Amino acid sequence: MRMQTTSAGNTAGSLTKQRTPMTSMPAAAGRAVANTRALLVGIGLALAAGGAVAEVNRCDDALKPICGKMDELIQPSNVLGASIALMGRDGKPAFATFNKTPEGEPITPQMRFEIGSISKTFTAARIMQLIEQGAFTLDTAIAEIVPSTEIAYSDKVPGNLTIRNLLAMTSGLYDYVHAYRVIGKDLSAFWPMRRMTSSGYFPDEYQPKVGELCYGSTNTLLLGLVIDRQNGGNGLGKEPLLKSLRQGLLAPAELTNTFMGGYEGVYPISSCTNVNYFDTERNVPPKRCANPESFLYTGDGKAPNDSKTAYLSFAGPAGGMISTAGDMASWFHWLFTKGPGNQMVKETGLIGERQGDADPPITWSKCNQSPWPYGDPKLRRLEYGFTMEIATYQYGAKPVKVYGFLGGSLTFNSYVLYLPEYGVSAAILLNNFNNFTDTFKYMTTLQLGQLTTTIVEQVIAGKGSEPAPPRGAKHRAQ
Repeated sequence: MRMQTTSAGNTAGSLTKQRTPMTSMPAAAGRAVANTRALLVGIGLALAAGGAVAEVNRCDDALKPICGKMDELIQPSNVLGASIALMGRDGKPAFATFNKTPEGEPITPQMRFEIGSISKTFTAARIMQLIEQGAFTLDTAIAEIVPSTEIAYSDKVPGNLTIRNLLAMTSGLYDYVHAYRVIGKDLSAFWPMRRMTSSGYFPDEYQPKVGELCYGSTNTLLLGLVIDRQNGGNGLGKEPLLKSLRQGLLAPAELTNTFMGGYEGVYPISSCTNVNYFDTERNVPPKRCANPESFLYTGDGKAPNDSKTAYLSFAGPAGGMISTAGDMASWFHWLFTKGPGNQMVKETGLIGERQGDADPPITWSKCNQSPWPYGDPKLRRLEYGFTMEIATYQYGAKPVKVYGFLGGSLTFNSYVLYLPEYGVSAAILLNNFNNFTDTFKYMTTLQLGQLTTTIVEQVIAGKGSEPAPPRGAKHRAQ
């Protein structure tokens, strides 16, 4: 899920473009996302001078040249804790961690964070594997796979939508996560996938524009139901989807610290946000974080007003996974070297392009929301594949292609990327999701972008990894 923020105080975000929480959450979050996306991937904005620096818990050799700069970036944006991993072609991760949990425990590489909409890349990758295995094709209509007893087909959710429509975000479907406040009715409940396809999640006045490229989490929810059905499920249970993801992706990629949070009873570390996501007094988080503007959301799933079980299952295949920075860097490394990642970027739709700095920023529509501007001055071209962003940036005279995905949940922000020319992947996980206020001068999505730019510049400068050898050529060991 991606979260964005609006002046009303809702949050949602996405790295290169903004999206709503959980993969696309609050309605008000829509505009926030726009701001986020606009500011996201590596915006070279000047940071406020002065102030205490963040606490560096770990900085491995491969990241030492930039740990100081990342340290400066983290503190001004009021990010509570950060876990960062960088992985080269050899598959060995380097880590840097900063600050502490709300309880005061130093952040470590072993700690699990919500990854929000990055969860979508797992769902899409598994769909690509099932296509390769002959289960269905890109042009198979979803109603041919999942019966109407499991998806409430209507003019709001047409049964003739194809797998291609859902992967490429060209279904035009309303984003179901905008109804996320319904989870406040029972914060300990497990929310099965098929429950969110009912007409109550889609406004009467909204009509999907099939063929329109617009981002929305309902696409991935439906793809999750396809996976579930292929494994004997009926949209109500947990195991069919889990089993398929484990067998097809988590086990082959050796991701031992990645889970479907609301499905498996595994929770992330605690987090803070300056947005109260629940309307009723009963659902106000029990504590405040150190900053009086911030609400504390505990990660154990046990507090009577804790949303983790409900929220993570509500997000499900579109945004309900939790993981570590090391697993996320490993995920994109495996995805593009051994998995179906290259098939996910083979067929793309153009979102926008800029010839120079004088051109207006690239914008992308979020289904049922205002367009998101991408404010990174280095961004020259933005495309969307099968649940993967393909961005081309201009670093001096050098164009650099980045495959990436941003995740935002109610109280976490994250980004994962792969540089195909260099064979390098990286992940940045934050256990905070800040809206812009007078005291919180920096939104976490902006900070994600600045950290990403720092890492990419390090890599292309030759300090993180060298360009990948041509296909068929053997890489000479250094």
